[in-house]
Parts: sequence; structure tokens; C-alpha cells
Amino acid sequence: MSEEESQKSGKQTDPLLPDKNNKKCEQSSTIWGASFTLSNTLLGAATLSVPYAFRAGGMIMSIIIMICSGALSFYSMHLLVKSTEICKRASYKGVSEAAFHKKGSIAVVATICLFIFGVVTTYFCFIADLVTPIFRQALHDTSYADSFLTDRRFLMPVTVLITVFPLSFFKQITKLNFPSFLVILALMFVMIQTVVHSVDHMAKHGIESSKIKYFSFHSEILLAIPILSLAFLCQFNVFTVLNELKNNTPRRKHIVILNAILSGIFFYTLIGIFGYLNFYDNTKGDILNNYPDDDVSAIIGRIGMIVALIFSSPVVFYAGKESLHSLIFKDKKMEGKTAIGVAFFLFACSVILAIFVPDVVGIFTVTGSIGGNLIVYILPSLFYLKLRSDHLKKQKPTNFSVQNGSDTNPLKEILPEDPFSDEKSNDETDENRNENENEIQSENENENENENENENKNDNEDKDENKNQDLDDFGLHSKKNIQTDIKLENPIYSWILLIYGIVSGIICCIESVKDLIHPVTK
Repeated sequence: MSEEESQKSGKQTDPLLPDKNNKKCEQSSTIWGASFTLSNTLLGAATLSVPYAFRAGGMIMSIIIMICSGALSFYSMHLLVKSTEICKRASYKGVSEAAFHKKGSIAVVATICLFIFGVVTTYFCFIADLVTPIFRQALHDTSYADSFLTDRRFLMPVTVLITVFPLSFFKQITKLNFPSFLVILALMFVMIQTVVHSVDHMAKHGIESSKIKYFSFHSEILLAIPILSLAFLCQFNVFTVLNELKNNTPRRKHIVILNAILSGIFFYTLIGIFGYLNFYDNTKGDILNNYPDDDVSAIIGRIGMIVALIFSSPVVFYAGKESLHSLIFKDKKMEGKTAIGVAFFLFACSVILAIFVPDVVGIFTVTGSIGGNLIVYILPSLFYLKLRSDHLKKQKPTNFSVQNGSDTNPLKEILPEDPFSDEKSNDETDENRNENENEIQSENENENENENENENKNDNEDKDENKNQDLDDFGLHSKKNIQTDIKLENPIYSWILLIYGIVSGIICCIESVKDLIHPVTK
């Protein structure tokens, strides 16, 4: 394959795809390691908002919405996996390029890049909001109580520079499997703290059943949908995680995706139910804000959440720097000074914005509502519908093929033969001459065929080996996956996912804009 062809196909030059010639970029992640990393992407600051969603939507109604959102998110990632089988690409950029060509791919990658930039900046703001009260509480009786050591603008950059920044330079996301495991432990810590505090409160005051809201069918439910519909967002990292999975057959890939979705449902259900039963209608948008600053359980919960956000940020950051690099440098590999420069630029922009624009979270809530629904629901369904349509078109036979090797020149059927011409006699002599020439050519061809058979066999083996190497990164050419006919999904489910994403996006955007214009105390 020439360099031009490889650039057009986007295989070896796709920066969102692992470098196949780099031995370090081998598939080394286990199912559990990949599950932890994908769960790390899925779980995050949204965990603290789930109790508020339960308050707004009602306990049972919120659980139903959450399970439906989890199922739809699983199906959207399933569509991404099916899309890779059709187009033989294993990245968001590759799949989008196959579906919508280069211009469409640039728009998709730019959307992902802006969305991740917003998520990372929001994470830094949350870290600052969690770290500052702890330091103020620790230093409130000292001479440093009102010094720069308790200033949010000092604590946030120092904290993320010491913790997040060093973890942002790994070349493989597999290296973040252990930090991802720590995130799960930290969130379990927060969940246990919430459950224990709630059980203790119910033991002292009992369950006030009159205050429990099970269903909500009025406008308040619109506050729950944005939180719960985007609580399972991890699609922008699904390719990166599954690319590095050992023996990444479709079954193993779906196990990883299912583990991440189930872990989200488990955490969100427990924190949502017990957080809501603790504070009822007083439940705030961040459950930790319901606790006093000097409350021991609140301090424990904040520390656990700080650990979770610190180790979640590099996983989200990984996809951001890959997307930004692909926008700026296109087909150039991300390595050396280029990789460091891209990571530092994205990191610095996020830190500066979080320091000087602390209310940026509200702005990114609007963009996140649009970008989040695009990434989770709309783009995967559009990718699959477009690629499915293109695949079916390729399967249809052409109606204008030449039959039996005959010349199909329409002029011979329209123009009459000239009876006075010497064409027939000339044709007979030409036919005899051509027969002799054809006999000689056929003998030479038979000899050449035997010689070329071995060469072609070797060439085909080399081509197959290179093709297998390209496709094995996403498990597209393992023995179990070789299929002459790809099993296509019913498009009706993709349309349902697309419609849900559009409706959810409109609701999320309206509620976010309303909250930005008329902020409500949550």
C-alpha cells in the first residue's frame, strides 16, 4: 500500500488508533482492567448529582430513567462496535471519516475535543471546591487561616499540578488501570459514607414516608433527565480502551462495556436512594453540600471524591489530548515533544479557565448537554445508519455489467451492415491470424501462470498478514470474527436511539440555559 493510499484509508496514520508498529502499544489490558478504566470514564462528578435527580424525578421514576439510559448507552456502544466491523476502522475519527468523510470527521473530533476540554475544566473546578473547605477547616485555628494557603486560586493549580499532571503523559491508557481501580475504591468509600450517614439518620428519626416522592409527572422531571441521561457517558474512550484489550473479540468487548454500565447502575442506585432518603426535598445538586463543613462524614466523603476526581481526570484527559492532536497535526504521530506540547497546552488552558472563571461550570453545562447527547446517543446511531446504508449499497449487483464477455457497443445494434464492404473477407483472414497468435500467447501465459502462482501466493500472504495486523487492534480479523456477511442490526433501534438523543439534548439544553439565566439554589 502506498503512502497516499494509507493516508486515504486512515489506518496507520490515525492518531486515535494505537500505533501498530510500536511494540509498546500492544494489547495488554485484561477484561477487569479495561472494565475499571471504562467505569472510571463513566463514573465521576455526576455521582454527586444523582440524589438530586432522585429528588426531582421521584425515586422509582428516576431508577426507571436511569436503567433505560444505561441500556441505551450500552446499545450506543454496541453500535460503535458494529460500525467498526463494517468500516474496518477502530477509532472515533476513523469511523466518522468512513461515515461522513474528512470534513464530517473534523466536526466530530472537534466536538469531542471541546466536550472533553469542558469536562476536564469542570473536574478541576470540582477539585478546587472540594479541597478548599478541607484546608480552611484544617487551618482555621492557625495564623494561616486567611492566607493564600486557603485560597481556591492557589490550592487548585497546586493540587492538579502535583497529582493530575504527571499522570497525563502515559502513551497507553492501560497504564491508568490501577488509578482507575483506585477511583472505584474511592467512589465505594463515598457511597458507603452516604449509606452509613443515611442509615444512621433513619435509625434516629425513622423513615418519613410522607416526604418520599416515588413518581414525578410534572416539570421537575425535566431536571432529572439531563443528569441521568448523561450519567453513562464514556463513548469517547470506548475505542481507546477496547483497542488495548487482550484477545478483543466481540464477546469480550461487550463484557467490558456491560461491566461499566452495571457498575454505574450499582453506584448511582445506592447513592441516589440513600442520599435522597437522608435529605428528601432538601437534597442539593451536590450531595456533599448537604453536610456541614466540619462534619466528619462530609470530610471523609470529600477526600474520597477528591481522590476519585484526581484519578478520573487523566483518563478523560487522555482522550482530549488525542483529539486535540488529531485536529492540529492531523496524520502526524503523537510522540516526543509534540505529545508533551499538546498535553501541556490542554492542561494549562483548563487550569487557567478554572482559576479565573470559576462559574465556567454553568457555561459548560450548556455545551456539555449538547455535546454529551451527541457523543452518547446521536453520533453512534448516525454512524451506524450511514455505514449500514453504504454497506447494503455495495452488496447490490450492478445492472450494467458486461455479459459473456461480449462487446456491448450500442452503435453495432443501431447501424446496419454495409453489404458492399470487404469486411467479411478481411475479418476471416484476421480471425485466422488472431487464432495463431492466441495459441502462442496462451502457451506463454500458461508458463507465466505457473511462475507467478508462487509469487502471488507469497504476496497474498504478506497482504493478509498486514491486513490482519491492521484489523486485530480492534479484534476485527480474529478467527472468530471472520465473516463473509456482516450481521446487520435492525435500523429501527438506531432510529429510536437517535430520536431519544435529540429529545434528551433539547431538554438538557433548555434546562441548562434556564439554570444559567436564572440560577436556582440546588
